[in-house]
Amino acid sequence: METIRLYIEKARRKVQGGPQLLIDQRHYRFCSSCIEQFTAKKILNAPCGHQYCPSCLRQMASVSLDSVEMFPVKCCRKEIPVPVVVSAMNYRNKKRYVSQSEEQAVPPTERIYCPRASCGKWIHPDNKGSRPGTKFCSNCRAKVCCACRGFAHGPWPCAEDESLIAVLRMAKARKWQRCNRCHFMVEKLDGCNHIACRCGHHFCYICGGRQNRCRCPTEDTEEPAPDGDLDARTLVTAMQQTNLDGAH
Repeated sequence: METIRLYIEKARRKVQGGPQLLIDQRHYRFCSSCIEQFTAKKILNAPCGHQYCPSCLRQMASVSLDSVEMFPVKCCRKEIPVPVVVSAMNYRNKKRYVSQSEEQAVPPTERIYCPRASCGKWIHPDNKGSRPGTKFCSNCRAKVCCACRGFAHGPWPCAEDESLIAVLRMAKARKWQRCNRCHFMVEKLDGCNHIACRCGHHFCYICGGRQNRCRCPTEDTEEPAPDGDLDARTLVTAMQQTNLDGAH
C-alpha cells in the first residue's frame, strides 16, 4: 500500500508541477509502472486496463524469459497478449518469447525435449522425423523417439535401446531424478529438494512425487528413496506404460 501511495503522490506532483505535463489528456498517458508520461501511441495496454511504456514492458518480458514462474507476462493475473509483449522487444528476445509461448501452449505431458545433454531444447510438434513416431530437434538436428523421449532407435523397441538403458543405469547410480511430467532428467547440485522443472512441474527430488504431497524432508538430509530391485529394462517398460496411460 505504501508503494501505491508513493506512486499516486509522484503522479500528483507531476500534474501539479506544470501544465506542460498534460498538454492534452486525450493524447498522453501515464505508465502504470514508472509513472512517466508518454504519448498514447507509445503506451501498450494490458487486458486489465493498466498501461505500460515499451521500456517497462520490455523489462517485464526479459524477467519472465528467465523464470518459469514468471512466464508469461501478466498484469492483475491476466496474461498480456503475445503481440502486445513482443512489440516492445528486440528481435532476439522476440523469437525466444514466441517460441516459449508456443511451448507453454502444448500440454506438459505432450512436450518433447531434445535428449542431448548439450542441447535440451523444446521440440516443436511440427518437427516430424523421417520415421513414424519420431521428431527432430531443430537446434542440433538430433532424432528423438516420441514414446520414450530418448534418441530415435530405428525399428528396435524402446525397452531394447541400449543407449537409453545405459543412461538410466547411470542416472540410478548417480541418484538423479526424473520429472514425471516431461521425463527430463534432473541432477541436483545443491539447494533444497523442491525441484521446479523447465516444463513448469514441481516435484520432490527424493521420491519424485508432486511437491507438497509427500513427507520427504525439504532440506537435503536424507538419501533418495530406494527403488527396490528393478533393473533398467523394467524401468524403461514402466516408463513407456506411463506415457501410454497419460495419453488416455
